[in-house]
Order: sequence, then C-alpha cells, then structure tokens
Amino acid sequence: MCRENDVNEGFTFVELLVCIAILAIISMPLLNGFLVAGRTNEKARNLQRATTLAQNLMETIKGQSFTSFRGLLQTEDYVGLQLTEPYDMDDSYITALQEDPSAGTYSYCIHKIKEGTKWYDAFITLDTTLYRSVGAAVQNTYQYPRITNLTGSKVAVVDQPGASSSWNSYIDGEGNTIYAKDVTSSMDQTIASYFYMMHMSYLDYLSMQDPEVPLPTKYPYSYEQIKQFMKKEIIVVAENGCYPDGSRNNTVVSLVGKVVYSIPGIYEVTGDTMGLSSEYQILSKSFETTDGTNPLEKIYVFYEKGDTLSESIVLQNNTTNDTALYLIGQDAGTISVKCTDTANTWKIISNRTIVFQEGSKTVSSELVEKDTAMNRLFEAKIEIYESSAVLRGGKKCVELLSSKEE
Repeated sequence: MCRENDVNEGFTFVELLVCIAILAIISMPLLNGFLVAGRTNEKARNLQRATTLAQNLMETIKGQSFTSFRGLLQTEDYVGLQLTEPYDMDDSYITALQEDPSAGTYSYCIHKIKEGTKWYDAFITLDTTLYRSVGAAVQNTYQYPRITNLTGSKVAVVDQPGASSSWNSYIDGEGNTIYAKDVTSSMDQTIASYFYMMHMSYLDYLSMQDPEVPLPTKYPYSYEQIKQFMKKEIIVVAENGCYPDGSRNNTVVSLVGKVVYSIPGIYEVTGDTMGLSSEYQILSKSFETTDGTNPLEKIYVFYEKGDTLSESIVLQNNTTNDTALYLIGQDAGTISVKCTDTANTWKIISNRTIVFQEGSKTVSSELVEKDTAMNRLFEAKIEIYESSAVLRGGKKCVELLSSKEE
C-alpha cells in the first residue's frame, strides 16, 4: 500500500516573474502620477516666486517717484528695491539696457535674483511715449484735461435757454424731491405772441377810430411775419466795482445778462415808428474776493438759435480782469457777436464759428483746459525670466503692466 508525501513546493521562478510584471504594470501609472504632481507643484512654486518678485518690484515703482526709482536701479540699492529676504542678491547685478530721455524710454535688467533653488532675471521697462505731446522734452509733458466746475465761486453761467423755462418739483415713490426743467414753452414764442397781440390790438384801435377807412395794405401781419420781424440780442455786461476816489476795484465784478427782443419801427407793427422792444434779465450777480485775486475767471454763455429774424450775442467788458468767456453753441452754425472789450482782457473760446458784427478778437476752440504738464507720467512693465546667459534667453514666467504718475 502506497502513501503520498505532502510536498510544499512554493512559487516557481516563472510565477514570480509574472507577479513582478503585474505589479510593475499597476504601479507605473501611480509612480508617473507622483512624478507629474511633483513637476506641477514645482512649476506652481516657480510661478508663485516669479509673481511675488514682479509684484514687489511694481509696488516699489508705485511708491517711488520716477527719478528716485531710477536712482535705486543706478545705485543697485536692493533694499530700496524691496529685494531682501527671501531673495539672495549676492551674485546679482543691474544692467541699463536703454536710457533715452529724448525718446522717453528706459529699460533695465536685474540679473540673477535667487530665491530657493531658482534664479531669475527681472526686466523693467519705463515708457513715457504713450503720454508724450508733440515736440515733448525730457520724459513727457502730458497734461490732464480739466473740466471746469460750473458751480465754482469764480465761474458765471449765462443759460439763455434756461431763462425761457421754469423748474417744477415733484415727489417720487421713495419720497425724494425731484426737480425737472419745463421746456415746453419758448421765450421766443412768448415774446412773439406778445408782439402779435399788440399788433392785433392796434388794428382794433384803428378800426374803432374810423371803420370806413381801410387798413394799410400791409396789414394785418400774421404771427409768422411778426416772428420774422423780431431781432434778439443776448447781452452780457461786466463792470468793475469802484473805490471812493472813482478808480476801479478789480476785486469786484458785477455781471449782468439779459435778452432783448425788438421789432424795427419800419414795420410799424403798432404804428410806432420807434419800434417795439421787450427784455428780460437772466443773470445779475456780483463776484468779489477779499484776498486780492481775480473774482471772475470764467463766463459760460450757452446759446441756442431761436426762430427770430436775426440773433446776436453782445459782449460788453468794462473791466480790467482777465476772464475767459466760453460761447457754447447748442446746435450747428455760426454765432454772430458784437464785442466791446475796453481793456482787451477777455479771451473768447467757442465750439462754433464766430462772426463779429462789431469788434474783433482771436477765438480759441480749446473748450477743455489742461493742467500743468506732468513730467513724470509713464507706463511700467515688469517681466520675470528664468536666468540665462543670454538676455531673455530663459523661460518667461510672468509679466505685469501698470501706469504711474508722480
């Protein structure tokens, strides 16, 4: 009788190789994932370092004047450039790549900034060419446009259309008081209607005097004819105050604005050969200073052509004050002006063509004023590259762009 022996033979060599191959196939994607994650994290850290470096330099630019920042670069003041910890600047140096005041461009490179295990080159470009005026001198002469506040203490506004309207107020749903301008009626039309009524009253008067006598063949005039006979003048008069001895006080200016309507007597609308006239005041104000400065620097006259036969603006300056007078046309076309400027101290600016019926002055079209030139307005660009023996030969990490005024 035979008995089988218990034998524990284990894994064969072939089985072991198969197991190792299976483990390798399973582990390779995991290992590759770890490697990719490591590389990604390093790229992220590299980008973060470069971004922080660029931000530090940009903050330095924003906190310095143009001249002082260039001084930091020229003297290699790394502390002033905020390049201390965690940056290692032992092997760093700065190269001026371009310094051209006539062209308005400046560029520099800070070489070999080390943080951790990485080395960076920081390229800094200061560019004033975007803000240069034609024929500008050193750096730039850009000027900020400045719109005058029409409610300023030294500014007068003659709003001729506003005089023919009224202000109405109402309460909105939230209980706020709202003011709205009612422009449904025109003063031109109001005065024309008034003159027409006077004409019709005159015809009634003639009829009552002698009904048998026919009216002149030119009568009756229609409302449209009355409108066409009318002339309108917007009159602006400036006067200095006076001292007790009669001399002028240029710290006081009285300004009057009014509109005068008339119909020449040749039309005999009411039989009066002297004609008709009606006027209303749109401004009467005194400007005064106690510090000896000019009390009235600007006058704005807003003009809109009406329906009358002829219209003109009459300017009468009897002051010695230097004042800028702006004639702002609300519609296209020319503006007729009669100008008397005794001391020749008014400067006229207009957005329309001015035709002088009386007097003559040079007219400027610069409606927007500009402040004193800013000689330190520039664009700053920071570029961070991985260090290389060749300029910009390494990989570009980040770029920041900003503008700076001094």
